Amino acid sequence: MGRRCAVPVNWRQIIRKREHAIGRLDGKVAVITGATSGIGLRTAGVFVAEGAKIVIAGWRLPEGEVLAKQLGENCVFRQTDVTVVAVEDQVRALIDLAAAKFGRIDCHFNNAGGPAQTLLKRTPM
Repeated sequence: MGRRCAVPVNWRQIIRKREHAIGRLDGKVAVITGATSGIGLRTAGVFVAEGAKIVIAGWRLPEGEVLAKQLGENCVFRQTDVTVVAVEDQVRALIDLAAAKFGRIDCHFNNAGGPAQTLLKRTPM
């Protein structure tokens, strides 16, 4: 049984509420990691509603593609797992995409991560 792709947010409704936004990010370009779920996903919607152009990154391919499509022309998705040190080339490609698509990067919202591996978790009690 395959995983279901669920982006449980009606972004069109949120973006239509732009009249309530004050344009704090008009004309700004942001890269948002961990944007395929949770806080990163909501942040992507708020940034677009506030006028930003964004490049979103996450390891969940279906969710990222759906989200980028819903957010429209001011959003581009690149599948990237920034939590793996060995994928420096993926991170570099993410930054290059933002610069190529939108001309610059004004901010980076690093939301990617996972559960911390601590000694307490690995130490038998």
